[in-house]
Parts: sequence; structure tokens; C-alpha cells
Amino acid sequence: MRLCLSSFLIILQFATHAAEYTHLTVKDGLPSNTIYFAMQDTKGFMWFCTPTGVCRYDGRKFENFTINEGLADNEIFRCIEDSKGRVWFLSYNGKLSFFLNGEMHNSGNTPWLSCRNRGAFLLNALEDKEGNVWFTTSLGDVIEIAGDHLTKYNLGAVSRQYNNAYLSSVLFQENDSIKKFIRNDSDVVYTFNLISHKLRKLGTVDIISDKTANLKDYIPAKDENIFIADKKIISYRRAQLKLLTLNRFKAQYPPTYLLYDTAFWWLAIGDDGVYRLGSHSKKQDELHLLPHETVTCIVKDREGNMWCTSYNNGIFLYKTQSNVQSYLLSKSILSITPVFCHKKQYIVAGCGNGDVKIITPSGTKTLSCNKKPFDRVLGVVNIAPESIVIEKDNGIFNYNPLAGSISTLSNRPGNKSYFQKDSVLWLCGNDKIMCWKRGRLFFQNNPIPYSKLTSIAVLSDSVKYIGTTYRLYKLTSNQVHEILSDSILKTGINDLNIVDGNLWVATHGNGIFILCHDTLLQHIDSKDGLLAGNICQKIYADDRRIWVATNKGMTVFTRHTSEWLFNITTSNGLSSNDVKSIIVDSNKLYIATAEGINILNTQHLQDSTSPPQVYITGIRQGDKSILDPGAQYSYKYFKGFITVSFTAVTFQSPLAVQYEYKFEENADWHKTQSTDIPLFDLSPGTHTLLFRAKKYNSQWSKPIVFSILVNPLWYQRKRFFVLIILLVVGIISCALQLRIKSIKKNASEKTSLHKKIIELRGNSLAHQMNPHFIFNSLNTIQQFILVNELTEGLNYLSDFSLLMRNMLENSRKNQISLKEELVFLHRYLQLERMRFENKFNYEINVDKRISADEIKLPPALFQPLLENAIKHGMPANQQNGFISLKIAVNNDFIEGIVEDNGKGIQASVRTEWQWKAPTALKVLEERISLLKNNNGKGGKIEIIDKASENYPETGTIVKLLIPLNNGN
Repeated sequence: MRLCLSSFLIILQFATHAAEYTHLTVKDGLPSNTIYFAMQDTKGFMWFCTPTGVCRYDGRKFENFTINEGLADNEIFRCIEDSKGRVWFLSYNGKLSFFLNGEMHNSGNTPWLSCRNRGAFLLNALEDKEGNVWFTTSLGDVIEIAGDHLTKYNLGAVSRQYNNAYLSSVLFQENDSIKKFIRNDSDVVYTFNLISHKLRKLGTVDIISDKTANLKDYIPAKDENIFIADKKIISYRRAQLKLLTLNRFKAQYPPTYLLYDTAFWWLAIGDDGVYRLGSHSKKQDELHLLPHETVTCIVKDREGNMWCTSYNNGIFLYKTQSNVQSYLLSKSILSITPVFCHKKQYIVAGCGNGDVKIITPSGTKTLSCNKKPFDRVLGVVNIAPESIVIEKDNGIFNYNPLAGSISTLSNRPGNKSYFQKDSVLWLCGNDKIMCWKRGRLFFQNNPIPYSKLTSIAVLSDSVKYIGTTYRLYKLTSNQVHEILSDSILKTGINDLNIVDGNLWVATHGNGIFILCHDTLLQHIDSKDGLLAGNICQKIYADDRRIWVATNKGMTVFTRHTSEWLFNITTSNGLSSNDVKSIIVDSNKLYIATAEGINILNTQHLQDSTSPPQVYITGIRQGDKSILDPGAQYSYKYFKGFITVSFTAVTFQSPLAVQYEYKFEENADWHKTQSTDIPLFDLSPGTHTLLFRAKKYNSQWSKPIVFSILVNPLWYQRKRFFVLIILLVVGIISCALQLRIKSIKKNASEKTSLHKKIIELRGNSLAHQMNPHFIFNSLNTIQQFILVNELTEGLNYLSDFSLLMRNMLENSRKNQISLKEELVFLHRYLQLERMRFENKFNYEINVDKRISADEIKLPPALFQPLLENAIKHGMPANQQNGFISLKIAVNNDFIEGIVEDNGKGIQASVRTEWQWKAPTALKVLEERISLLKNNNGKGGKIEIIDKASENYPETGTIVKLLIPLNNGN
């Protein structure tokens, strides 16, 4: 059955279709509709030579080159590629130029290409076995390019020798020699060896009868060389010329181009297009293409496509490996199904205008199914050999292929059907659910009131899923449950299908939802490979894949893992991207589109083909083109962006090629539909960009690596940053030095001021003591006068005046010697003893180790201690009082001990209720504190009550420690 159906499709294809081609003109990007020559280079690009420049084609777009891009001339007759990858161009002005690694070379930027050709143009080129490139001119001269050296051979002498011989433009290689055809007025044909400069006679007028005939082209074929003359095809083999007869073909027009592809001869004849001729004279091998077209060149590319260029009508591309059969039966095919019934094969298609087309080997007929206005055939389902259910907007019908009869099943519209096992068909009308079972149609009421039903899927006899224009529902035992309302509310539901127990939901703009046990398992949209728009119209599942029909083409997923596989669009041969319905049967994919029916062989889609090769085609900064896409490109740092252009060369399905790129090795791949990648504001350093591509049925290609080295500007280099750092460090250092110097100066000034303040405070404290002493002394003098002791009073006054003089002198000094202090203390104690009527005695003892002249100390330090001992230690009735002052050196301190035999501190407390430290003693403690702040060494006062320390006598001991100063 499957073999018969396949045979039927093949017969139908040849019966209804001629060879199909893609026509490319200036509307598609060609610089001119006149194409002189075509060639495919080693990278796969197609080159076309035109009167307005050359262009390079990768299957997606044409890239044009003129004199503005460095071409030697705009009118180019031919091009060849040598073994070094240089594409040479044969120009009308005779100047040489070639294209290599994205850059055009001419005599302006490559001086060794300069050559004067006396107004001749270049006609033919050849690379010999040594890698040297040879060119011929219209005047018969020959140019040789060996490495980077150009040599020109002027054959004018040969012309004169052989009676104005016509110099052919054709070069060919025989063994290790490069030869050129020459014929003279006697129609004798010679070869001229360009290496040995020798002539050899080959043939006569029997070979070339027309004196004006010219050998136009050269084609190597098997072990012979084929040449095209104006009206003949000539074979040159083993130094012999002969006419070549190709099968039963007899040319009515002069041949213009000849191609041999190991199986067929492809011959372009004048204004009569192209003939394909078999090599074994088989009539069925002959094929006539492009009648009435003037074909200038024929090229077969590495994918097996045939390219035919014309003189004034662009390019004709025959994709010989296309596996898509197309039938334009109607402008809108909405449903399709293949049928095999009683050894008869059918294709049944439903149209948007209400027609049902039955396609058979004998032709196509239209079924009449109660057709009305605005009536669409939404589904055709083959549920049994004698039953094809047809769903329309105005009813549901049953077509019996055997009887050729149509019966009405229901006047209610049918939207989408779901075929269950055991020939049970569930149909979904606008407001009813129907079940076709055993030839009868059963109805169920709408379980979802006020909702338009769009699709149905049956999980079991008791579980059904129903799609509406807004919701998805689950129907169990006549109970309705709403499912995933938040996720699917945005759009309506177009189709439902159950695959391996999971529910696939096709929405009208929100992609596909996959549910497992009513829980969302996966959401598929354009980011997951679904074609743009996310409008899914039909879901079909075969054994291995899920086929999704969208308004942008078809997307294919794996059945078990839901992974994206590939897309199928018009670039793969579809009549339209608006796919309405699909069905797979016997390795055939039947597709209903808005432009007709397409049939694909799914086995071809399974074949793993080699991935396309990716190439960098250019770099641009703004409008400036940088043509050298080397492995690593060095560029100055810029603000703005550059654009890297890349492409994968393929001509079978160029728009189906997928591209990905990423930055650096460990980054994630990013899908892109554009072959131009802008790079914005790159920082200085090396940046690596990787590109790869894949066909819809191939693996990813090996990534091509593009590295760009962004050189920093002068102010971004390391030395600049080092200089800036050093400058900043220097400025900071200078600022710190100035700051430290300022701080030290301020500290010094502050210290000097503080010392001055301390000195002033010390003098002030000393002055605080003097009034007290003066007051007491004047009281004593007054007492003497009152009791008429004038002599004693005068003596006291004399001693007092000397004491005051010493006090005034000492108060002007910060420090005095210990000797001066002792003189002052002796006079003071004498005055106090006189004032107290000699009731106490005193003594002053100085350690013999002390040099009283060298030791310095503030004035009047010991006087308050003596004053306190006299005032508080000596009672009024005591007659044998005694006060002693002992001065010694204790480490770095001067130790002064004042001892009296008075009543002591405890006795003073009992008699005076509260003992308070005398004012003079408080003043002395503050002075000692100032001495500590000033010199950094501490002093202290210690007061001992003899009674509390178990001394045998009463009294008080006061110890004073002051820092030692030897006059420094």
C-alpha cells in the first residue's frame, strides 16, 4: 500500500509539474540582470561577473564590489580562484585585481599588479600545476603571475610570422606546458608553447570552417580538453583535434557554454536556453531548460544545485535536492488526509472556500458538500476505508470513497476532531460534543454554557479535555473543572492532543502548554525554538516527533523530551508559512497551507548532513568598512560600536540556517537571526567572539573564533596609570609633609604657649601665697607697736623688708637655686619665730651630696609646708616647739621632709571639729600638678600623722617630692 501511494505521488509530480527554479534578479540584490560568468569559490560563495561590478552570494544576500571597493574596473567578464585563495577578475580595461581575505587588491595598493595592455581587455585565465596564473588579452598577449612577479608575453612577432594570424583567447595546459591556440589566414590551427616559445601545427579547415571562428572557452573533461568555437564543439586529446558530437543533439544556434558533471553534458545554446544531454544517447536523459533564454554560464555547486546565468534576465537556480512536492490546488487549504482504499490512492483536501478536493492519479475533482457562503472545511478525517468525515462551518458530512456518495451527519458546525482508537471519533462543534462510533453520531450537551468550543482531547472514556476561546476545561463524569486559567487566559485554544499521557495545548498566541496530571509541566514559546508569533494551529504526533503547525511555518520537537529539533518554512520549499494542518503517514508529511498542499519525505529530514561552514565576511565601524576579517584584529579603543558580519554558505535552505554566537569560551550561546553582530563600547583588551551555525537537519558547525584586540588610548595605558599613581602619591606625600610640618609647628607653638601659661599660673600661685604671708607679718609688726616693743618691731620690719625683697626677686623667676631657696627659708623661719615669741626652734639639714648652687627648683615650694607646720602644728601654749626641714636626693627627685612636734592632725580634728587642708597646702598641690604637666615627671605630697603611725611623740610629717632639675 505504501509503495503504491509513493509511486502515485511520483507519477503525480511529473505529470503536473515542470522543473522548478528560483529566479534571482536586481530586485533580490544583483547589481545587474546581465551576468557574464559565475563561479563558486572554495569557501562555497558564488561569484557573479556583471557589467556593473562583481557580487558574492551566500544564499541570503548579495555583496557587491565596484571600483569604489577597489575593483580594477566595473565591467568584469570572468573570474577564477587560484590555489592561494585569490579570486582574480578579468576586466574590460585590461587591469588586474584580486580579492583575498576580505580585501580587494589592485595596482594602487599592490604595485606588482601594474601592467599596460594597450587598450586590450582580459578574456581568459588559467592556473598551471606550479601555481602560476596566466591571462590572455583581446590582442592575443599573455600575462603570467608567478608569486608576486608579473611577466607579459607579447606575441606580435608570431602574428607577423604567420600572416596576421588570429590569436585565440583560450589557454590550456598539456602535460607541464601552458599552450595557446593560434590560427592563420589559411585556417591552419597551431599551438604556441608559452614556456618553450615553440609553435606546432594541429589541424586545418576541416576542423574550423569559418575564418572568423574563435575558440571561446575551455572545459577540462576526463582525459581531454573541450573547446567551444563559434559554431562547433572541439575535443583536443593527445595533440589531436576532432569535432565532438553529443548524442543526437544538433545545434540550431551557436553554443555559448558547456558543462560536464560526470553524468550529463549541460550545453547553453544561443537564445534557446540549456540542454541536458546524457552520455549514452538516451532520449529520456535529455532535458530542455529555460527555452528562449540567452544563457551565458552554467555552474553546478557542491550541494548539487544548478546555476544558469543569463544575458539580460538574472540568475536561474535549480535546487536539485529539494524533497518538497507542491500542489497549488487552492489559495487556502485548511485540512488534508491521505487515503488508501481498495487499491486506490487518494489525497483529500479541505479548502477555505468550502470545496473538498479529491486528488487521484487521473486528476482532481471537487466534492459538493452543501456549500454555502463563508463555509470552511476545517477538518477531513479518514476513520475507516469507507468513511471520511468532513467537518465544515455549516455541518458534518460523511464521504464514502467506494460509493462516491456524501451523507449529512449533522447540521451543526464541526471545529476540531480527536481520533480515538477502535475507530471512535470525537468531534467538537461550537456548542456540542459529538462522538462518531460504529457509523452513528452521538450528541452531548455543551458542558460549558455560554462558551464557544474549539477543540477536544480524550484521555479515557470518562476523562475529556475541552478547549474554548478563553479557557481549558476537564470533563469527568459530567463534572467540569477549569484548568490553568491564569496561564491560558491571555489567548484562546486552537488544538489539543494527548501524547504519552501528557496533554499538549496549542494556543492562539501564547505558544504551547504541556500538562501532566493537570499540572503545568512545560511552557514552550519562541524562546524555546517555536516560530515567532506563538500562534499554534495544529499538533500532530508520530512515533518520535511532535509536529506543530503555526502561522510562521512548522516547528518539530522530540516526542519524549520535548526538545526543539528544527523548523520548516518556505525556505525549505513550503508554499506558504501559514500552515493550517499536518498529518504524517508512511514517511510522508502532508501539509495543508494557505497556498496549497506540500508533501515532504520525512526520511530526508532524518538524514544527518554536514553542517555549514561559517565565515567572517566583514567588519564595519559606522559607515566605514574594514575588509580584513583576520583571526585577530587589532583596533584602537573607541566609543560607539563596530559590526562584525558573518555568514554560513548554503543554497538549499538558506533562511532555515540557525545561528548562535557567544563571547569568550565559557559564556552561553545566544541565538540570532541576524548575521550582523554589533559590539558596543568595548573596553581595552582582547575580546573573543565565537560563531556557529546549523542547518535544520545537521549538527552545529565547528565554531569560528574572531578575536579583536582593543588598544587603549595613551591615557588608558598602564604607564599612564603608573604615572598618575606616582603623581598622586607625590602630591599626597608633599601634602602630608606640609601637613606634618604645620602640625609640628602648631604643636611647638602650642607647647611653648602651654609652658608659658604654666609659668604664668605658677607665678600667679606663688603670688597667691605672698599676700597671706604679708598679712600675717604685718599683723605681727602691728602687735609689736601696740605693746610698745618698738625695737623688736623695727628689727622685725627690717628682716621683713629683706624677706619681701627676696620674695619679689624670686617671683620674677621660674626657677631659683636651692641655695637661694634656703636663704629665703632661714629669714622666713626667723621672722615667724620672732612673731611667735621664740616658742619654737627650727633646723634645716641638706644632704651633703647635694650641690645647693646647681640644683634648680621653683621658688617658695617648701615655705607653705613650714607655714602650715607653724600655724596648725604649734599650739598657742606650747613653749618647746620644734620644726625641722630635711632636703635630700631620692633617685630623680628632690625630697623635702618637714616635721614638727605639734598636736597632730587627729588632735586638730577633735578641737576644730573638722580638719581642713590649709589653703597654702592646696596651692602647693596645684603647683606640683603643673610641674608634672610641664616636665613630664610627677611629684607628690605625703602627710603623716605621727599619732596614727604609732610614733612616740605627737606631730606631723609632710614629705614633698619634686622632679630633680640640675639647671638643664
